[in-house]
Amino acid sequence: MGFPQWKGEGGIREMLYLGFPLVLSEMLQFLMTFCDRLFLSHLGPEYTAASFVAANTVWTFLAFLFGLCAYISALAGQYIGSNQIEKAGRTLFQGLWIALFALPLCWVLIPAGEFIFSNSGHPENQIPLEQAYYRVLMAGGFLVVARVVVASFLSGIGHTRPVAIASVTGLLVNLPLNYALIFGNFGLPAMGVQGAAIATLMSEGIILLSLGGWLWRNRSQNFFKGPALYKLDPEILKSLWRVGSFNGFDFFLQMAGFNFFLFCFTIFGPVPSASLSIVFTWETFFILPLFAAEMATMSLAGRYTGQGRPDRVKKTVLSSTQLNLTYTCGIAFLLLVAAPQLAGVFIQSENTDPAILELSVEMMRGLGLYMIANGISFAFSGGLKGARDTVSPMVISGTCLLFPAIICALLVKFAPGSHLVAWWVYIGINLIKSCVMVLRFQSKKWVLAARATKTT
Repeated sequence: MGFPQWKGEGGIREMLYLGFPLVLSEMLQFLMTFCDRLFLSHLGPEYTAASFVAANTVWTFLAFLFGLCAYISALAGQYIGSNQIEKAGRTLFQGLWIALFALPLCWVLIPAGEFIFSNSGHPENQIPLEQAYYRVLMAGGFLVVARVVVASFLSGIGHTRPVAIASVTGLLVNLPLNYALIFGNFGLPAMGVQGAAIATLMSEGIILLSLGGWLWRNRSQNFFKGPALYKLDPEILKSLWRVGSFNGFDFFLQMAGFNFFLFCFTIFGPVPSASLSIVFTWETFFILPLFAAEMATMSLAGRYTGQGRPDRVKKTVLSSTQLNLTYTCGIAFLLLVAAPQLAGVFIQSENTDPAILELSVEMMRGLGLYMIANGISFAFSGGLKGARDTVSPMVISGTCLLFPAIICALLVKFAPGSHLVAWWVYIGINLIKSCVMVLRFQSKKWVLAARATKTT
């Protein structure tokens, strides 16, 4: 397929210009939950495991809305590419209407999550902690949906720097809030996992206010002109739903498969449960730049799709692949040489079982292959989604992530103690997923999808 050039449309420099602020933003967003777990690790490994499981349950329930709203990036890019600037601006407010709808949905889902934890089979001392963290975070989940809407819109119109600045602000607020609310400092009561969740939501609110401030200061731009800017627009909502809903289902299936695997793996016992939470905490930190790169790829591919230039879509995907592989190969090397040090960051309590460190290190050294595989698949899935072929990434990702979860459930029932087998199955199927994603893009059926579904 050749190598992309540094300069020009779809080149590496354009990818870095759009994608680097998004990468920085995603890394800073993760650092907020990373700090939650780092502070909570001083209370015991069950606190770290509980916050990880509960947070992922929240993201699973809201994953469809995250995916749907994230597609605003590609849709706004397509409108700009086809010179429909006012429609690009209206996509923002359609997304905010969706975020408003998420408010009662979040509250309705609180009892459902608590029921799942009560019947999960997790360690008894961990379940109340999971429920407490989940209850607070889900109550304010609509704030996260709104943040995804605004960040995706800014990505779509090529203004990613405000997203990074807002994330820096949120992190600076999150650190003292965690210290105060988890341990009871500055005259506040010690709230443990509830304090960590409250700190996260307050930081999300600060990020949203910061992004809203940028939008208000730039309200005179062409994006925010024209009639009925704030009203529901059935035409744009239909376009967003027709293509973006598959991206939403893709997000949901990925999170559902991931969370199902996490729930099943936790049943193997407290040592595998704590080890997996450590490994996946680092996995989340390392993989977030790939999510940001996928969004940048999707935005640029959407813009060039709107212009009817599939050659630039291909070049964008190749640039993204090259950048992702450079990054993931470096992470794979780091995991090989520094796994004990990375795992030890979350082992702060003197009562921690030494087997947790040993198993964490063994699992982390296989994580490098997983990272490389996802570096490839995220680049190609971003290109497919930006070109309006959102069905195939949904089918590929959903199948390849639900399958290892089902295998893990069978191993839990019929082969107790086979947690490492389940782990390597998970990694192996992610390698297969990357190969299938590349084959789908090379088939060039996405060109037909882009031509068949015109931007309305």
